[in-house]
Amino acid sequence: MGTRHDYYKATDITDPATFEWVGSDGWDGYPSGVASDGLNAEMTEAEFDAYVQEHVAIKPDRGWPWRWEDSGTTDFAYVWCGGAVSLSCFGRKLVPFVDEHDDEANYMDGPKVPWPNMSVVQRVEMGPDSGLIVLTAPKGGAA
Repeated sequence: MGTRHDYYKATDITDPATFEWVGSDGWDGYPSGVASDGLNAEMTEAEFDAYVQEHVAIKPDRGWPWRWEDSGTTDFAYVWCGGAVSLSCFGRKLVPFVDEHDDEANYMDGPKVPWPNMSVVQRVEMGPDSGLIVLTAPKGGAA
């Protein structure tokens, strides 16, 4: 499913100026999806780095992949800071990561929070990692 997600490392979870974007992906970014791949609430920095290297398709060297300029519009963003992973849904407040609640409604409380502006490294590409879902119908309507 095209659930877009971004990953960051931070030195202060309350200060987006300390957030370093480390990757993004266009598919299966809901909490139980990333948990089934090995993301968990309490990871060391090395474990988080290894997870991103193994499971995240879009790394910073490819540029910010989305048409929007920050994680305020991304389905989920995951932030590692000091041995704990937090998540945000559509730019709302960061909450501790749990893998039981995939429904975005579980994370929609609270105001949007600031995210680092990624426009200086933005490079939108259409392709298999873009998370774009294209639906087509047979010519002449449904069969």
